[in-house]
Amino acid sequence: MKILDIEGRLRRKPYSTVAEAVGMGFVFGGGLFTRLGGRMLGTGLRLGLMVVLPRFEEEIIGAFSPSKLDTQKDKAQ
Repeated sequence: MKILDIEGRLRRKPYSTVAEAVGMGFVFGGGLFTRLGGRMLGTGLRLGLMVVLPRFEEEIIGAFSPSKLDTQKDKAQ
């Protein structure tokens, strides 16, 4: 059993394997501490927050909605 089946992975998913190799080369080559690396990191962070924040907003609004607060108060009595 091979721990890293690089040839099989390359056969199954060639584009993602090449993208991973390019990304690892960028990181290990010191690219994170360049202007381009900072911009890419900032863009990725903004995109991630745009995806996650609406879900957090729904959960926070749902947690503090009046109907839930009333039922919790009724259970406490």
